[in-house]
Amino acid sequence: MPAVEHQREAELIAALRARVSDLTPPKRMPFDDACLARYLRARNMQVGPAADALHATVAWRAQFGADDMRAPKFMHHLEVETATLKSIVAPFQDRKGRPVVVIDPSRENSTSKDGNIALAIYNMERAIATAPNPQSVEASSVLFIFNCKGLSPRAGPSLSTTLAEARILQAHYPERLGQALVLDAPGFIGDFWNVLRRAVDPNSREKVQFLSTKTAEGRAKLDSIIDTSLLTPWHGGTAASEPYPDSRVYLHPEVDPLAYDPTSTSSQADPQRSKLESTDGAVGAGGGFSFSFKSHPPRSPRSLRSPPEREPDSAHSPHLSPSGSASDSSAEHSGASTRQASQSSEYESHGGSGERMSGSFSHRGKTHSTASNVLRRAASSLSGGRRHDHGTSPWHRFSRRRMKT
Repeated sequence: MPAVEHQREAELIAALRARVSDLTPPKRMPFDDACLARYLRARNMQVGPAADALHATVAWRAQFGADDMRAPKFMHHLEVETATLKSIVAPFQDRKGRPVVVIDPSRENSTSKDGNIALAIYNMERAIATAPNPQSVEASSVLFIFNCKGLSPRAGPSLSTTLAEARILQAHYPERLGQALVLDAPGFIGDFWNVLRRAVDPNSREKVQFLSTKTAEGRAKLDSIIDTSLLTPWHGGTAASEPYPDSRVYLHPEVDPLAYDPTSTSSQADPQRSKLESTDGAVGAGGGFSFSFKSHPPRSPRSLRSPPEREPDSAHSPHLSPSGSASDSSAEHSGASTRQASQSSEYESHGGSGERMSGSFSHRGKTHSTASNVLRRAASSLSGGRRHDHGTSPWHRFSRRRMKT
C-alpha cells in the first residue's frame, strides 16, 4: 500500500476507534488496527457505515455465542457435522501464510441448516485463531478450498443453507476471504455459482477461482498457491493421508485453539499450539504444523454417509437458529445419537441424560447392538466404498433370504 493511502487509512482507523469507543470488544475479536481496517475496507472506507457494521457484529456475536464455539449447544451439532470431516481447518498454511479451510461438499452427512451454520462459524473462528500474523489484514485472511470431486446435484448442502452462511460470513467476517479455489467442479456448479454470486460482493467474487486438478496447468496453479505435498490425491496433492484421522481428533482440545481463553494472563497465550510445536514440531513447506498420524486409506465420500435417522426419542436437545436462539428438534438429536453410536461406543450422548453410551441403544422398545452398524460400515469399506441400491446389497440379500425361510 502506498504511503499516502497508508496514512489515510491510519487516520480513518483512529476516527472509527473513536466512534466505537462505547463498545466492549468481544473476547475473540479485539478492536486492533487490522480489525478496524477490515470493516473500513468492506464499507468503502466510510467511517459511519463501518461503525454501524461493527455494532451489528458485536450484537450478533453476543446473541449467537460466537466467542464460545465449544459450548455444549454447539458441540451437540459439531460432533455430528464433523463426522465425515466434510469441512476442516487444515493444520498448515498456504504459501502466503494464510489459514486454510478444506471443504468437501460430497461428504455432506446432514440436512440440518443450523448444524451446518454452526460448523461454518466454528471453522471460521478456528481459522482466525490459527492465523500466524493476526495483525496483518492480508495474512489473517483465509484460503478456502472447495473440492467438488464426487459431488452430485443431490449431494452437498442446500442452496438456502449456503446462502445463509454466505450472508453471515459477509456481514460479520468482512475481508476474511483471502481466496476461494473451486476444484474439479461439475457442470451444474456453474448454475449454482450464478445464483450464489448475487449474494456476494464484487470484491469477493474476484477472489473465486475455478481449477481442474486433471490438467498439468491446473495442478501447477494449485501448487503455486499451496504446497500440494500437504494435500491428498483426492484434493489434488500427493500427501499419503489426511491431516486428521477422524472427527474426535479434529475436535480434541489439544489441537483446537478455541479450547483456550485468549484473555488469559498466562505466559503461554496458546498452550495448544505450544504443545503441538514441542511434540510434533515439524513445519511443512507451506508453514504450520505437520502431524504424524497413522496412514489411512483414501476416504470414499459415498461410504462416509451416515445411516438413516431413527425415529425421535422423548428427550429433546437445543436446536440452534442462525440468530442464536434455541428451539427443540428431537428428530435432529435422534439422528445425531444414531450416528454417534455407529462411530464409537464411548461417545457421549447429548440428549437428556448425558450418560455415556454403551454398546447398544433402545429403539421401539427393543435393545439393538451397535455391532450391526459397525458391520455395515465394514462391508462398505471392504467393497471399496461402492454404494448398493436397496435390496441388492449383500446385506439386504442375506436378510431377504432369511425372511423367505
